Amino acid sequence: MRFFLLSAAKDLLRYRRDPVSLVLWFLLPLVIAGLIGATFGDGGAHLQGLLLVADEDHGMAGTFLRESISRSSLGPLLAIQQIERPEGRRRMDRGDASALIIIPAGYDRAVMLDQPTQWTLITNPQLSIMPQIVREVAAANVSAANYLQQVAGTQLRAFAETPASERSLIALATGVARSSSDLNTYLNPPRIHVKTTEIGDPAAHQVTASEMLFPGIVMLVILMMSAGMSLEIWKDAAAGAPRRVASTASSLGGYLAGKIAATSIVLMAAVLVTFAAGRVTFGVPMRALPLVFAWCAACTVATYCGLLLMQLLLAGEHTATTVAGLFLVPLAMLGGCFFPLESMPASFARIAGMTPNGWMLAQLKAMLAGPVPRANLAREFAMLLAACAILFLLVRRAMERRLV
Repeated sequence: MRFFLLSAAKDLLRYRRDPVSLVLWFLLPLVIAGLIGATFGDGGAHLQGLLLVADEDHGMAGTFLRESISRSSLGPLLAIQQIERPEGRRRMDRGDASALIIIPAGYDRAVMLDQPTQWTLITNPQLSIMPQIVREVAAANVSAANYLQQVAGTQLRAFAETPASERSLIALATGVARSSSDLNTYLNPPRIHVKTTEIGDPAAHQVTASEMLFPGIVMLVILMMSAGMSLEIWKDAAAGAPRRVASTASSLGGYLAGKIAATSIVLMAAVLVTFAAGRVTFGVPMRALPLVFAWCAACTVATYCGLLLMQLLLAGEHTATTVAGLFLVPLAMLGGCFFPLESMPASFARIAGMTPNGWMLAQLKAMLAGPVPRANLAREFAMLLAACAILFLLVRRAMERRLV
């Protein structure tokens, strides 16, 4: 026990003597997390697209399209700009808008006379959400024109073929009223009643983007700092510390345990700073903190031991540093540290859950989200602690073979 405490104190003193590296280890993941959080905000930001409309008919169709968007819930999401067709095509080629709708000249008259006509919809292939929304809106407007033709097609054709006069307007209104009266048999009273049942509490807390990102940020801090601190083993190897320990009565396991304890203390300090920053900056709710911190502590041990084992299995310090850098970013991205697991396609989310950091992240999310059954907690903690023990034994064996 004494040698374990001395080993831990030795590493803590070394971290203290190199404050620049320590500050960089703290700042780098937090800066990345801050950039991610600033990009997504606190959930109050709105996604907004730009719809270009080339209305060459200047009739009711274009007006109805603009009003159906601006007066609905899509108004804050989709800005509309009237534009000429050539300029619209040029802007779409540059990727400046979500979509371009071209309403051809004579569209309104073609609808009245029940003649073939069509809108032209051009979408931005680099986007996925807004073009789909525009496609649905355009389809709804075209369907509305089709329904209008079915309800009042006869009157519209008669109106289009005769000059506008008081008599023609009266005939149009009378015909539309007669068609509406026929439909009223089916519409009033309605033959189909929709019963709506609200599930859940409407006043319940809505999860924000920051809350979805926060657990990934915590795992990113653990992953990146562990990667940097695992490089310290090469300083010990250059000084011959493992070889000297092995030649004495002291245990190499105690030396390794002290190193892991010192690293875990620094990592948990970074985790506490991350939680405080998440609470103060983004107002992320904190639930079951003792349980969460216990899980994070076990995650720091497993992550550090895993990366330390990877360092010892590679050819040398330079090779290990290069490979660790190439390995770290894809692992963080695939494991959900940069993007929430909820926003990933189902296939990628399944793969993310199979990665070590993705699995640890999923359990951390569950603990922060609400109560977790005790049986599940016991199973997950047992698996993580078993992984820590196995990795500890593997690292100790790799140190004996590589550094002694």
